[in-house]
Amino acid sequence: RKARRLNFKNRSRRVNESIGGTDDFIDVYRFNARSSTIDITARRLGNRPEFKLYRVDQKLGRTLRRIGKKDFDDIRPKQRDRFLTEVELSSTGGSNNRTYTADVERGDFFLVVSTTARKRRKYNLRFVASPLESSSTDTPTGNDGTDTTTTATPGSTTAPTSGSPSTPNSGFTPTPSNPPGTDTIGNAIDASKLITIGGSESERIGGADPFDFFRFELGDRQKVSLTLKGLSENADLALFNSNGGELRVSNGVGTVEDSIIRTLDPGTYYIRVSSTSTAETAYALVTANVAFNQRALYTPNGSNSPESGGELEFVQLPFTPAEATEVSNIVAANTAFNSAQVTNQLNAEELIATANATETIVSSGVQLNTQVNNSNTGYVGYTNHSVDYSTISTTDLITGNLSADLDPVSLNGLPVLDADIGYSLSFEVAINTEASSSSDRAGFSVLVVSSDGQRAIELGFNSTGIFAQSQNLTAENRFTPSGFAMSDFVTYNLRVVGSGYELFANGSRVVAGLLQQPYNFDPNSSDPSLPFNPYTTPNFIFLGDNTDQSSATFTLGDVSVQT
Repeated sequence: RKARRLNFKNRSRRVNESIGGTDDFIDVYRFNARSSTIDITARRLGNRPEFKLYRVDQKLGRTLRRIGKKDFDDIRPKQRDRFLTEVELSSTGGSNNRTYTADVERGDFFLVVSTTARKRRKYNLRFVASPLESSSTDTPTGNDGTDTTTTATPGSTTAPTSGSPSTPNSGFTPTPSNPPGTDTIGNAIDASKLITIGGSESERIGGADPFDFFRFELGDRQKVSLTLKGLSENADLALFNSNGGELRVSNGVGTVEDSIIRTLDPGTYYIRVSSTSTAETAYALVTANVAFNQRALYTPNGSNSPESGGELEFVQLPFTPAEATEVSNIVAANTAFNSAQVTNQLNAEELIATANATETIVSSGVQLNTQVNNSNTGYVGYTNHSVDYSTISTTDLITGNLSADLDPVSLNGLPVLDADIGYSLSFEVAINTEASSSSDRAGFSVLVVSSDGQRAIELGFNSTGIFAQSQNLTAENRFTPSGFAMSDFVTYNLRVVGSGYELFANGSRVVAGLLQQPYNFDPNSSDPSLPFNPYTTPNFIFLGDNTDQSSATFTLGDVSVQT
């Protein structure tokens, strides 16, 4: 009953706590999760913690009443065996930054963190829940929705793989017009029934009829919802593009409702309803258009900076002198070192910039110069995350292994960049001047990381063109503009869906490819060290200069995200 209750907002949650000493050897957290992959990253717990995750086998209220008001370590073994099942955790990482992972079905859970350390220490946990969904690898699509890589076999008789449920059966009663044992819907793509998004189709599936196919056509880019309702036997739902390429599958267990939400370009698409059950079930296929959520991150008015809107924050690493003072005071207040000693250590680690990047407000937005007096200012730009310097310790500074929490800049939380549904980042930018010592680096870059903390894309903009960063952070998919110059003020739209991305410049597609899952990047070996890994931070957005091998002066205008 004393467990700390966690609510997952945007599928993630951060917790700051302390443990150890003479009277605090165990912390217990309680949370509810849908069928998910749970990732729990523990920082600064040292080498003596023990992590255990338990699933509640019976109703939570009954379990709490039977166990009573006891500390977790006072629960009798028989009670634990009766009400709780330990979930196996896999783990990766080192003693001060370790991630524990488990796939769980829907239910209530207790996480127990314990230690035998005699010295009390502060630590933080990051919980990320990524919904389990069984689907083949999504493929990037062209602007017309056509598949650019693999082709699936929608009419195959292979049984769909079991996946996680979407929602319980809502009690919806389908009303098929055909009697049991009859089939009025085609069993292959070429016999599919044309439907219009925004309606409902009632039919029967199963037994001698394993497949029903529908098709719909879109004249513009839309976010579409497909739901399979009213099942009495198991059935599954799949979405295909015009070439038969499988875009997404929902195969909930039993009679739960299957659901797919997907952002789609103009084109023709196919829906497959399938069942391997020997018994027949009626169903209703309900389709709908879902409104896009447009969120402004920066709207210039001739006198404001990107920070003024409360969605983006200016960051510079190495620290500016003012930030170094802030870090010194925070770290020194929690250690035996004084601020002067910490400042000396920051200098020793070359974590204080030799110059500040300069911001200038212009009529179209903000102009940022990342090379001042021939001194490279390091990593500098705008992001939707705020660095929490209070989690950096003196030990971190001495070892060079910095570890800082990231918090959403916006009080409204982060936009959820769900690649399975699709999202886009729009921005206006002009590369006024740019210099680089490497063809794999650029003075202005854009990085977006999806909500799973895995699928990401970084694009580099230099004086001659645009390129994508490969998984090992080398340039690929280069583009040299012919209808505009990089110094022009251009409107870009970066679209992400499934495992692919597309970049449009003034409405024309210029770069496309696969997302990285994830990037191979070690923040500790970066020069200088980074106190976080931007490439695995869920819902992360960055626009600016993220390398000390390049610099630029660029003008940034409107920035918005659509989900």
